[in-house]
Amino acid sequence: MTRAEKPLRASARVVSLLLAVGVSVSACTGAPTGAGSDPGQQTASGTAAPAATGEEHADDHGEHADEHADETGGDDHAHHDEDVETAAPTTGPPRPADPDLECGTTVLDDLEQVTRYCDEGSARFVVADDKDTTVEGATCEDRGAFFLAHFGTNYSDDFNSRGDYLGLALEEMPETSGTAPIYALELTLDGYKTPLGGADVEVSRSGGTVDLTLTGELADGRDLLVEATCEVSAD
Repeated sequence: MTRAEKPLRASARVVSLLLAVGVSVSACTGAPTGAGSDPGQQTASGTAAPAATGEEHADDHGEHADEHADETGGDDHAHHDEDVETAAPTTGPPRPADPDLECGTTVLDDLEQVTRYCDEGSARFVVADDKDTTVEGATCEDRGAFFLAHFGTNYSDDFNSRGDYLGLALEEMPETSGTAPIYALELTLDGYKTPLGGADVEVSRSGGTVDLTLTGELADGRDLLVEATCEVSAD
């Protein structure tokens, strides 16, 4: 589900940064490139060339650093910081859902993917005394180890999200009723991806119909209630 994709995208950025740092460090420290390499390299005559001294390593590191700064204009670290620290806003003027958006996944001109869930189901979002809205449309799947539920419309770009959305991955679903542990959760309110301080999900099942009641607390301390229902797809 989408929330799982977000950490993967973040992890990909972090991994790329670590790889970049690793390459730079290896180049600067003269790390061996093969197993069993000696500090000294073999010459054509079979004698070992002297290993580089500490001063030579320091000079070499400095040269690499200078070359790297010249190639990137000295702002490579600034770009890395921007990639890691930039986050979409979590509050602001309400951004209502697009009423003309088609069901399923739509790829916009900027390659952003928007998925509107339109199977039978709905979700009511209540935030303290500030919000009480209902979205129509859902998709629920019983995958065995996980129960996946989507309500509303989800945007791949957090900066351009609109409307309300709840995405859940639940573990250990009860056969009839009870509490289901939350494996992953993603929440959008009025177009903003919203963090939760904590949440619980109560489940009630009757045939192919599943009712979900999520209670929690937003990061700003306000109470959240989501009452949702959907028809289950077994695949």
